Amino acid sequence: MRSSEFLRANLIVGPIYERELASVLRVAEQQSIPVVSPLANITTKSSDALFQMASIPQTKYDKVVESLADTTKRITLIYTTKIDTDFEKEILPLLKGVNYTKYKYEYVRGKDGGTSTDLAPIFIGGADNIFVIMSSNEIEVDRILAGIASAHINMKSRGQNTPNYAILGNARWNRFKNIDRTMFFKNNVTFLSTYHAKRDVALIQNFDRSYINEFGSLPTLFSYRGYDAAMIFIPAMYGDIEYDMENKRYKSLQTTYIFEKDGESKNHVNKNWSKITYNQDYTITVE
Repeated sequence: MRSSEFLRANLIVGPIYERELASVLRVAEQQSIPVVSPLANITTKSSDALFQMASIPQTKYDKVVESLADTTKRITLIYTTKIDTDFEKEILPLLKGVNYTKYKYEYVRGKDGGTSTDLAPIFIGGADNIFVIMSSNEIEVDRILAGIASAHINMKSRGQNTPNYAILGNARWNRFKNIDRTMFFKNNVTFLSTYHAKRDVALIQNFDRSYINEFGSLPTLFSYRGYDAAMIFIPAMYGDIEYDMENKRYKSLQTTYIFEKDGESKNHVNKNWSKITYNQDYTITVE
């Protein structure tokens, strides 16, 4: 920061963590240099020079609120012995004034092996269903996803009424290493994510190929975000940043960014989350 190169900068990308931002922002404000935070969700720093690429938590569920408020749908929260309390704190405020059912899933290990609760009853009513699994345990989530898919197939094979259903998933499931991800497709699972890269799309494949040729490894989500930062903000230095980049949509690879002024601070924040849906025809839709 003491270097002449830093003081001559037209754009600063970084630092990675919020705790290192204060000293950078002091210089950036004095020199009128925009600062782009590529990964952090800024909670304590406020500056008109600051642009946040990570989606803010307050708008995470904006794209599913309408579905949850649809009175024609039957909403069921599936609980287990181990609850993801953070996920529960996100979901319950969305359901204020909405009728929903709580269902307790049980898995009992007997002498002849485990026996799980039959999940067919959660389809009672004939209406389209939205299921939300509150478990924090990888094995429990995997069993419930398999149980829901199995119950639905069995009902259909017996000629019973089989209402449509979808599952609002927890993005933390992507950290599970042993979960059967084919169940995401069979159950129409929807996630809300700050970023998603469909590796079967030509644009991403071309990026991956170039990245591997250059660095000898497969890019991570951090690599995609770094590329987005360069492709969006370097051209913006010559126009859009002057107008705070508001009321426009920016997209370099796959994720769309929409920057608006945060009402609680001076920061320019990305309010757009990616809605990722795993469809039963084994395609993935990103909105």
